[in-house]
Amino acid sequence: MTDENVPESEEFDLRWPRDGDRLFVEASWRYDARIVRDPAERFYRMPMGDKRAGDLLIDQAARDVVDRANVIYAALFCYRQAIELFLNAYHRSTRIDWAIYGNGSWALSTNANAANRLA
Repeated sequence: MTDENVPESEEFDLRWPRDGDRLFVEASWRYDARIVRDPAERFYRMPMGDKRAGDLLIDQAARDVVDRANVIYAALFCYRQAIELFLNAYHRSTRIDWAIYGNGSWALSTNANAANRLA
């Protein structure tokens, strides 16, 4: 329905999810946004996607003054998430861990399990 007098909530056929419903259904490999199974590709695509989503939201906020006050928080969340994932990838690539001990002291360690030890 595209009638301007019909409320937006009535435009869609709303129903509760049922057994067997699928969130993502593959239609065409050429046009679908696939959920990748390879962890290396996933760790590449996740932060890139978060950054791209932040960029798109900022573009929207720049174009539409009405949306700006709300959209900025979603954009900041996307950027923060992208930064966290980029830093996480960098941390994994360096193999440097900080060991924090029960007495409050800390030390630089190259042992990946050192941070789990408590004195």
